[in-house]
Parts: sequence; structure tokens; C-alpha cells
Amino acid sequence: MVRVASRQRRGPMVVGQLHVELRLDGKVHIECSVSNPEEVKHVEWSKDGAAVRFSSGHMKSDAFGSCYALVINELFEEDAGSYECELVGTNGSSSTTSCTMSPQSCSSMRKKISKLAGSRASSNNQQSPMSGLMQHMERSIEQTTQITSFSSRASSTSSKDGTPKIEALPGSVSVNIGKVLTLTTGLSGQAPC
Repeated sequence: MVRVASRQRRGPMVVGQLHVELRLDGKVHIECSVSNPEEVKHVEWSKDGAAVRFSSGHMKSDAFGSCYALVINELFEEDAGSYECELVGTNGSSSTTSCTMSPQSCSSMRKKISKLAGSRASSNNQQSPMSGLMQHMERSIEQTTQITSFSSRASSTSSKDGTPKIEALPGSVSVNIGKVLTLTTGLSGQAPC
């Protein structure tokens, strides 16, 4: 008798449940993340049990890395409701995650969007909403580079009292807009108990 071992493939595994985020550009992202994006064949979005229609340009479906988002370009009170994301796998299986945007949270986000738009309109320079953050990150990266060279020289000394100490910082950092930045450091010593 011959036995054939088969490995059944699982569908997309949700690791970050569906949630609502208000972005600095005034758009609302309803997003989730999966551990195996290569196994996602397509994504189906619904609101209050009905399929979301993308023809008006009011909403769009977006994917970046392992994150899947329903982007609301301009938030209206009618956008409050229950949202569901069904991630259909290449093997036919699917995973579903859902969240609710209450009328109160929708109203609160609309007020924040108005404040963001007002502060951008009153600003004399026409920079993008992210430019201030990018300038801050550039300054931080420059400072980190300076700290790195100092840390590299000091890394041969160890902490005698066991206090945690940063031993190594990244040498250089490149950030692409819309991508996740992960920094790795080296530590020595023990964490305080």
C-alpha cells in the first residue's frame, strides 16, 4: 500500500483585523493585513451586507505589501456602517474580517478632516501633508547617522552594571513613501526588573 502525503494549503491568514484609520491627507483607510499575501487571489469589500461599488471614485480598493485597504477619498455621514473584507485565496478558501464605523466616529473624523483642510489652506507654503514628517525623519536619520558612528566606536565597551545599552544602530536608512520602515539595533545589558 502506497501512501501519498499531501499538504493542504490554507487560505489567506488575517493577522491584523480590519480597522479604521484617518490619514494625514484626509483620506480614511479601512484596512487589514495578512501573513501570506502571495496567497491572496482577490479581495471583496462590502458595507452593511452589500458589495462596495467603486465606479464613482468615492472609494477604492488598494493593496500594499501584506495590507489591504478600502480607501474613502472623501468621508460622508453615509459612510458610517459595518464593513467586511473577504480575502479569497488562490486555493479557493477565504478569510473574512469586519469592523464597524459608528456615526459618532464618522462625525468625529469629518471634524478632524475639516481641521486638517483648514490648517493646510491657511499655510502659506504649499507642501504636501507628509512633507513636515519627511523633514523630521530626514533630521532624525542625520542624527541617527551621527549617533551610529559614535555608537560604533563605543560598542567595544560593555555595560558593567547590567544597565541596558544601545550597542549598534543602523548605518544608513532609505525610506520609500508608503512602505514600512524597520530599524534593527543591538543591545547589551539586562532590562530592569
